[in-house]
Amino acid sequence: MSGRTDQLIRELTRDVAPVRRLPRLGQVALGVVGTAALLIAISLALAWTRGQPLVKPELLPHDLLGVLGHLVLAGGALGLGLASCIPGRERTQRAGLWGLAAGAALTLTATTVVLVTWVPGAVGIPFLRGTGWCTLTAVVPALVPAVMLALFAGRGAPARPLLTLACGAVATVGFATLPGHLGCLREGSLHTLLGHMLVPVSGGLLVLGLMRLLYRPSLPPVRR
Repeated sequence: MSGRTDQLIRELTRDVAPVRRLPRLGQVALGVVGTAALLIAISLALAWTRGQPLVKPELLPHDLLGVLGHLVLAGGALGLGLASCIPGRERTQRAGLWGLAAGAALTLTATTVVLVTWVPGAVGIPFLRGTGWCTLTAVVPALVPAVMLALFAGRGAPARPLLTLACGAVATVGFATLPGHLGCLREGSLHTLLGHMLVPVSGGLLVLGLMRLLYRPSLPPVRR
């Protein structure tokens, strides 16, 4: 009887792929943040070699609020995105959602300060070039950690893959906005809004497109 049972088990499991362990969420988060920090440091070093200041002479309240808001926003989005890849991590998802909401509130406050203290600036080719450049300086360092998150999501089982990837895009770009907040010397409130405050959304959409192309689910989504 035991021999037949063993043979039946072997036949049933013959074509079953071995289980692959996912790394711990803390390890993935640390890898993403560490990679983002390294790429941001390289970006700052390149800017310094071109003679650009790493921190501008006068930091305004909206600059500091923008830094704080985007860091909190990125941390919350990262926690929510990673936790949503693994069923049963509802507590971590809730914590990430609260962080995301707090970061959005801080960013909204910084945006309100910019609107209240509006400084007009010329809108033309130099404005478009400068705003596009500041957006790219946040998007480019976000690409590698975004790829890491897309690959991790593909190995997991997110219930809403697009939402998971969107959180990853907001997180990686949110971290990468730090140099722009601290060092950008371009004037004008419209540039501050489009080139810095709203970049986790505008730049995040660009990064989301790449992540969506790279996302290849190995498991069907878990519906709740």
